[in-house]
Amino acid sequence: GAYGNVAIGRHGTLVLTGGVYELRRLTVYSDAAIHVLAPVEVRIALSFRVGPRAFIGPMAGSGLGPNDISFQIAAPQVSYGVKSSLIGVFYSPLALVGVRDLFTLEGRIVGDRVRTRPRCRMGPVPTPTPVVPTPTPAPPTWATLMRSGRNGSTSPSAL
Repeated sequence: GAYGNVAIGRHGTLVLTGGVYELRRLTVYSDAAIHVLAPVEVRIALSFRVGPRAFIGPMAGSGLGPNDISFQIAAPQVSYGVKSSLIGVFYSPLALVGVRDLFTLEGRIVGDRVRTRPRCRMGPVPTPTPVVPTPTPAPPTWATLMRSGRNGSTSPSAL
């Protein structure tokens, strides 16, 4: 759905049930949380701020991972507070992004410029590795093998 300005007050909690949410502004105050129950995309037009010790991520037991939680942010500045913890993909390609001390991230942050403090901990989203069958090496053919000469050069030799 489409909403205007959304603020989650100190120690407050917002539960997102999944789908697409369009917001003008989103402010998550200190010690507040956003818990996600199903895959979600949050689109923010003007402003996104996350206060100290805030949490954004999946509800415990939901089975969701970082790639299931997407924030698309058009704001010129984005800030993530001290000791805040985020799980998801936070995409703000036009923004100056500020990341404070003791911030933790499981996922991705994209910004025009991202400034981090020395004690930030960010881990990448594990990318699923496709299973590719290992080809069985073919036995050498009779045609040509390379052989080392005395001076280190190589020359072909026929079998």
